[in-house]
Amino acid sequence: MKDFNKYLFLDNLKEDIKEEIKSGNLEDESDINLYIFEEIDRAVIYYSNCFKIMIDFNAYDFEGCKNVTELAYQVLEEFVWSEITDLTELLDEAKEETEKTILTIEEVKKQLKKDL
Repeated sequence: MKDFNKYLFLDNLKEDIKEEIKSGNLEDESDINLYIFEEIDRAVIYYSNCFKIMIDFNAYDFEGCKNVTELAYQVLEEFVWSEITDLTELLDEAKEETEKTILTIEEVKKQLKKDL
């Protein structure tokens, strides 16, 4: 991991969630919650990543945290939940994109039938 970028992490997280919804791996808000916590866990596995997260957030106050992993997790979790306020919106966006894809596929099928 090079430098950590919280906005890139958030954008990637949202896109990954949408893809997981489209593929049927995430079906409701509790699935999304679990997925978010797992992704934050993955982001703080290594101390080197934790330090990069701390630097990006300018987080050096260990109040309530025992170590760098807890601090990095805490600031990243707070950031994610402050930015992702409506899980239903993510579900709806993904479903809408899926419907558009299905419509496009149906349009291609119709065009192919016409061409034959």
